[in-house]
Amino acid sequence: MSFSIAAAVDPTAFLSLPGRSAAVIRAFPWENTPLGPIAAWPAALKTLLATALVSAAPKLLLWGPELITLHNDAYSTNLGTAFADAIGRPFPALRRDLWPKLGPHIEAAYSGSPQFLPNFRAITRRYGRDEPASGTLVYTPVPLEDGSIGGVLGEVYDTTREFERSDRLEGENARLSQMFERSPVLMAATTGPVLTFRDANPAFDRFFGGRPLIGRALPDAIPEAAAQDMVAPLQAVFQSGEPWIGQEVEFCVHNGPDAAAERRFVDFIWQATRDDRGAITGLVFFGYDVTSRRVSRERADHLHAQLLHASRLNAMGTMAMTLAHELNQPLTAAANFLTAGQRFLAIGGDQRAIENLLRESEQQIQRAGEIIRRMRSLVSAGAAHREEVPLTDVIGRVVRLLETSGELSRNRVEVAVAAAAQTVIADQVQLEQILLNLLRNAGQASAATTEPIIVDAIAAGAMVQVSVRDRGAGIAAERIGGLFDALQPSTSGGLGVGLSLCRTMVEAQGGRIWAEAPAAGGTIVNFSLPAGPQQRATDQG
Repeated sequence: MSFSIAAAVDPTAFLSLPGRSAAVIRAFPWENTPLGPIAAWPAALKTLLATALVSAAPKLLLWGPELITLHNDAYSTNLGTAFADAIGRPFPALRRDLWPKLGPHIEAAYSGSPQFLPNFRAITRRYGRDEPASGTLVYTPVPLEDGSIGGVLGEVYDTTREFERSDRLEGENARLSQMFERSPVLMAATTGPVLTFRDANPAFDRFFGGRPLIGRALPDAIPEAAAQDMVAPLQAVFQSGEPWIGQEVEFCVHNGPDAAAERRFVDFIWQATRDDRGAITGLVFFGYDVTSRRVSRERADHLHAQLLHASRLNAMGTMAMTLAHELNQPLTAAANFLTAGQRFLAIGGDQRAIENLLRESEQQIQRAGEIIRRMRSLVSAGAAHREEVPLTDVIGRVVRLLETSGELSRNRVEVAVAAAAQTVIADQVQLEQILLNLLRNAGQASAATTEPIIVDAIAAGAMVQVSVRDRGAGIAAERIGGLFDALQPSTSGGLGVGLSLCRTMVEAQGGRIWAEAPAAGGTIVNFSLPAGPQQRATDQG
């Protein structure tokens, strides 16, 4: 008689797999649950569980009417640390947070109806905190050998990160759309070679009077563009991909059949758009209505031209007054000399005296001509003809001229020129005019007194400073700063043309002019001119 002893079979052998979930299932006291011991589990459960445990995809088995939870390691990651002890527990009690939403679908699957839940979103508790989650859920009935449903296979595909990215993109798109709608920049997009409008923002719509644009070809939607030869350049952009950039491009818009053409100016760019393969699919337009800027500039240019014209007229008037002012002295002196000569002739006066008077008259007339010539040179070139001039001689000639004309009849002139200030670099005629104006003003200011007028000159580095002082009524301190401006009233009640001209001539020769109101009374007018070369050498030595 022979005996055969069958080898004992381990009922948990199918769970001899790596991973935490397999170890937990193998050690779990299933005899205390509705599933009973592992040895009594149906083959369908064992086979499906073994397959799930070796799968990299998150898989969940809910078995029996109680929906006892079994899952693989990948599903553990989906559950998080909040449900580390999920195996062996009824799923409705395990996931009370999700059961109101998931329960009907799982029960339907247990009844034999497969469930597919794309884009499922919920607030779930994972890793000890509530957080939004999203995924695609599939619940498949698991049939037994007798055809009944033993449980439900759940598959979870977590799409939380994808949904977060999608949400961010939607938010960004919403913000961009909002910017597109609210932006004052003109924006539009066309598609295809016929440039059919597919989008335009409200600013673009308003620019074209709210006419229908979307779905229409640009030449039909905006006939003004065709009339102003703008379609061909746009088609060139579509063909070449090279952008068209315009600055202050004039565009006449007809917003209505009876509306007059409205002249507008636009800064813009038309740029090609491309697909993933780099092929040109359409154009985008960005522009800004700069009509107000252009009109403002044109108005400013017009006003500038008017101002320039007025300035020229004013300059001509000032020049006329200046010439009249400056020519008055030599012509008056010449007239006086000629009058005196006539008197001498009438009484049969000395021939030599008559000749001297005629010579003096001739010199004053020549002086008037020289003044005109130098004035024209000053105005046209802004610079003077400079040479080394003996200062004492020039002061002496000017004083004699004013004494002869009677303008210094009540006041003597005291002159003090320092040894280091004997010569200056200047235009002699203009220097005479400067001194003539200053001494005449000093004489007029001192007419009510017999106080002397003092002219002195001192060295001041590379310059010579000349000062003319009177003892007249003086000038108010607030008027000192504007004393040399054109058409400022002078102390004698004149228009101050002479002082303005003095400043022009002094500055043309590299110097400056200024006035002082001393506490003792009167006025001091100072001007500086470059010292002669000998004086500079002496000063440096």
